[in-house]
Amino acid sequence: MFYSNVQYTEDYVNWGEKDYWASPLETLEKMKGDCEDIAIAKYFSLIYKGVPIENLRLSYIKHLNKIHIVLEYVDNNVFIILDNRFEAIYFSNDDYLATRIASFNHHNLWVNETVIGKSRRMMRKWDELLSRLDIFHNHKAIELEQSLSHELYY
Repeated sequence: MFYSNVQYTEDYVNWGEKDYWASPLETLEKMKGDCEDIAIAKYFSLIYKGVPIENLRLSYIKHLNKIHIVLEYVDNNVFIILDNRFEAIYFSNDDYLATRIASFNHHNLWVNETVIGKSRRMMRKWDELLSRLDIFHNHKAIELEQSLSHELYY
C-alpha cells in the first residue's frame, strides 16, 4: 500500500512537539509521521475515495504496554485492520479485540462497541485536527497523494 512508504517518525523529531496530530497533507509533504498521523492519512484517503465515514474508525490499541493507533474498516461487525506496522491488512480476532481501548471517527467515540459520546467533544486533539482541515487543504492532500502514488508506482 502507498502509505507503507511513509517513514515512521516520532512527533518530537518530526514536529518538535510531544503529541502532534498531523493532517494528511502534512504527513504526505514530509512522508513522515507516527502511528496516528499515518492512520489519519489513511482514514481521510479512504473517505476521499468514497468509503463511508460510518465504516471507518481510528482505534487506540495497547501493544507492548504502549498505546498505538490503527485504522479499522468495520462492516457487519467484521473489522479489517490497517496498521502501519504491517504491509498487509488483517482481520481482527479475539486477541486484537482484547487490545482495543477505544475507537472513534468524525461522529462518535466508542468503548467496547458502545458509543460513549461525540468524538469532537470528547477528544481535544481530534477536534483540533478537524478544525484545521478545510476544503483547500483536503484538495491539496488528494493532489499530493495522487502525485506521490504515481511517482512511487510508475
